[in-house]
Amino acid sequence: MGLDNISEIKKSVAFVFLIDDQQKVEPFGTGFFIRVPQEHNPQRAVAYFVTAKHVLQDDVGEYRSKIVIRLNGVDGRTSYTVLTLQNHKIFTHEDPNVDIAVIPISLNSSIIDFKLIPSEVVATKDKIKQLGIAEGYDVFFTGLFSSYVGQQRNQPITRFGKVALMPDERIEWKTQKDQPSKLMDLYLMECLSFSGNSGSPVFFNMAIGYLSDIYLAGIVMGSYHNIEIFAYDTFLKQNLGIVAVTPAYKLYDILFSKQVIDSRKITPK
Repeated sequence: MGLDNISEIKKSVAFVFLIDDQQKVEPFGTGFFIRVPQEHNPQRAVAYFVTAKHVLQDDVGEYRSKIVIRLNGVDGRTSYTVLTLQNHKIFTHEDPNVDIAVIPISLNSSIIDFKLIPSEVVATKDKIKQLGIAEGYDVFFTGLFSSYVGQQRNQPITRFGKVALMPDERIEWKTQKDQPSKLMDLYLMECLSFSGNSGSPVFFNMAIGYLSDIYLAGIVMGSYHNIEIFAYDTFLKQNLGIVAVTPAYKLYDILFSKQVIDSRKITPK
């Protein structure tokens, strides 16, 4: 599939930066690129930028006016692309609690050094059942490490872990501190994630010790934290080592919804 080692997988990832009124940018999240063949012309494909929906939203849940995508150029240096979100179609799931956003995107391979994840490796419910994927399977994700993003090029970090829980019911998750918890379809992974990892692609690794058979498991949404209270009302957030992941079958729902299929039909042949 063209993504058979970590170096290739890292090329499918881009960093999301926020930009303020003074045009200063700061690292904030992760996204990745995926390709879907056109239904009317399978020899051609449409590229999409995928990230966690909350990466594109402000504190009250409204889409930001713009974000900056930091990419690696073929010249060996980083390249910045500003996305004015109001000028781009953002596809989301019919369930508003699904934390995935999909944006059609055009990339120039003569300028940008990137790879596209093929939609064929999305782990649908049928694929998970067929392969018998369950708790204990190896997983990894690749994304932004906000403490070191890279000076001349993006330097995605790769973290490894295990499937901790694939429940047959929704999990309670608090998306905003001042809002009530929501019941959401999630996987839980035994792995540490930190600020900037939201939107990272997570993969099931079906081989031990090397990458020969991988499937897109989902998208990092966040981590579980234990909040401890110390003297003088000092709060400490302790990462519990459990990552919440939006299942990739929810991404499949979006990519192959009628609305998105219809949009591919009007893409120039």
